[in-house]
Amino acid sequence: MENEILVDTSVIIEHLKAQKKDSTLLYRLSLKYSLCISSIISFELYCGAIDNTKKMKEIRSLVGSFKIYDFTNFLSEISASIYLDLKSKGISIDTNDIFIAATALTNNLRLCTLNTKHFSRIHNLKLINNKRLN
Repeated sequence: MENEILVDTSVIIEHLKAQKKDSTLLYRLSLKYSLCISSIISFELYCGAIDNTKKMKEIRSLVGSFKIYDFTNFLSEISASIYLDLKSKGISIDTNDIFIAATALTNNLRLCTLNTKHFSRIHNLKLINNKRLN
């Protein structure tokens, strides 16, 4: 979907930490696009909040506002292909980032991230960040 953006964990964390929520990238994206996350992103968010009841409540509420793409066996295969391609080039990135990229590529989604260094190494992945927000 052209109007749908997969939002990376980094963008959500920036929003959660911000004093002024209406100045965050997540907020500005929400005004123009339909936002979604992957189940891997929700996992990362829950891991960061699991020992804090207040944070967990905030994460649950925020996660519930997104369409969530589940990680499937097919995405495992796509992820393995991405991993092998990167490995053949001597590039190593976090496994969760590979899973997130596979979700974006498989569903023809643009990925909005503050971590362009890692994700830019993945072939054909369309990225959006603060500087490239249309």
